[in-house]
Amino acid sequence: MKVKDAQFFTVVSSFLNVYLVKNRSCSSNTVKSYEDALNLLFTFLEGTKDIPRQRVSWSHFTRQNIQEFVDWLEKVRNCSRQTQLQRLAANTVLRDVSAINGFLNFVIRKGFTAYKIPPKSMPKEVRNFRAYIFTDTEIEKMLDSADHFLYACKPGKKVPRFQ
Repeated sequence: MKVKDAQFFTVVSSFLNVYLVKNRSCSSNTVKSYEDALNLLFTFLEGTKDIPRQRVSWSHFTRQNIQEFVDWLEKVRNCSRQTQLQRLAANTVLRDVSAINGFLNFVIRKGFTAYKIPPKSMPKEVRNFRAYIFTDTEIEKMLDSADHFLYACKPGKKVPRFQ
């Protein structure tokens, strides 16, 4: 099947092979991640909008399509009930959406019209950080051991000076 908008695929190729590699010095893994995110977008358009990859063009980068893609990503990628997997899935969705947004930024800078995902509507990163609060005794032990650290060095060795 013939490609509908050759210019579109030229820009996609330029984004992946020139901009990311040469201008931003991205690793091959990062470029692969961007490529995977774009393939997910094409899969979404193909599966839910009946738009074959060869027919994708600038006209498909509408607000509605991009927002439906983000919703689709959250449903497809966030299907596990286990907390660890949910966190991983949510961060994967965020990574994919960020990659698509990076591509859309590039497209807009090139002078094409495309809908860019507003930062406030981006999926939120899930963080499971829990601060540990030391007891007074633990703090006292750490400070005491730090006071005696310099004396634990072997004689004749240079002692580093910290300021």
